[in-house]
Amino acid sequence: MSQSGDSLRQMLRGKDGELGFLDKLDASAAAKLQEHLQEANRAHHRHIEDSMQEALSHFPRLLRGPIRKLFGM
Repeated sequence: MSQSGDSLRQMLRGKDGELGFLDKLDASAAAKLQEHLQEANRAHHRHIEDSMQEALSHFPRLLRGPIRKLFGM
């Protein structure tokens, strides 16, 4: 198994039986899949961060700092 296959398995967090298709991908397809997964993860994190910022706007200003600290923002 290649190093890119291992990193794809980690990114997908699936069981080996479920991820057997990764062994059939050539190097360029595996790299493209990894690139798309990384972009999807970045978009997901941006969405979560934007949602948290929007949710904070509903709290009084005095509480925003402690809430950010509580959630590690």
